[in-house]
Amino acid sequence: MNRDAFARELGVLVGDGNVQGVPVTAGEPPAWQVAPGSAAEVAEVVRRCNRDGVAVLPVGSGARPTRWKAVAERPRVHVAMRRMDHVVHLDETSLLVHVQAGLTGAGLEKVLVPRGLSLGDYPATMLGSTIGGMIAVRTPGKSSARHGFLEDAVLGVSAVLADGRSIHTRVAPRRATGPDLARALCGSEGTIGVITSVVLRIHLKAEARLLAAYVLPSFDAALAAAYLALREECQPAGLRVYDSAEARAHLGDELALAGPALDDDAALLLVATAGPTDLAVCDRDLVTSAVEAEGGAATDPRLADAWWKLRGGDPRQVPPPSLQVTAT
Repeated sequence: MNRDAFARELGVLVGDGNVQGVPVTAGEPPAWQVAPGSAAEVAEVVRRCNRDGVAVLPVGSGARPTRWKAVAERPRVHVAMRRMDHVVHLDETSLLVHVQAGLTGAGLEKVLVPRGLSLGDYPATMLGSTIGGMIAVRTPGKSSARHGFLEDAVLGVSAVLADGRSIHTRVAPRRATGPDLARALCGSEGTIGVITSVVLRIHLKAEARLLAAYVLPSFDAALAAAYLALREECQPAGLRVYDSAEARAHLGDELALAGPALDDDAALLLVATAGPTDLAVCDRDLVTSAVEAEGGAATDPRLADAWWKLRGGDPRQVPPPSLQVTAT
């Protein structure tokens, strides 16, 4: 394969300014990054790569692909979706949005929030990650316990398959018979095809979000309280349990807000509830009742506020919590 000629052909397909070489180590096959501007251009790139056995790796906004070592012996093209970043259609009545795969989660929220809407689920990576990328890796979000995972919001997918064919799954609440190709593309990490656009279910922006923090006499008591609240059909936007050591590692100076009650045997339970105000209060009260039944008590809610901000992408390097409820 003539590298220069291949790069020129890619430039013809997507525009010369949208093709660049990817640095490789000595002895490694060549690699390029292309940024197509449409699903048709994605299909053309895939078909052209197939002719020479070049590996195609979707990379969302342009980061290095996670699975490139699986094709390290072959030349490869990284397909960056950053130019395909538009909202195709927003249906505020049916609460559906059709977006191109290169739009970031933050970019989508900028469109939705002024209209009193929201994606509802917030992966910690959403600021820079593309919608297509988050779906392709099934990224869990910080409000998954309430709204489900991001892939649960997917009603339709358009993608380019490995042979260059474009497919569009039907937009419907569920499939009556047969396999669901949209579900198969969720979590496929680019192995089935390149996601080019998706139709998502969205939500009304929560009227209220309440944060609460509780201290319990032991880790087992905190687990029991969490279980009791969830069994009573509480649907928190998020819930975490820390033992005392983990609480110190994660919350640092903010832990002083809990006062002297958090001794070495104690545990911290943090919860966020959201939705219409009455419902958010009801869910919080269910947690409070469960905590009191296990011998715990409420403490300064600013602890929960610090935790919620930490979930939103604070770059502290800390170990994971003992228990995080993101889905029930």
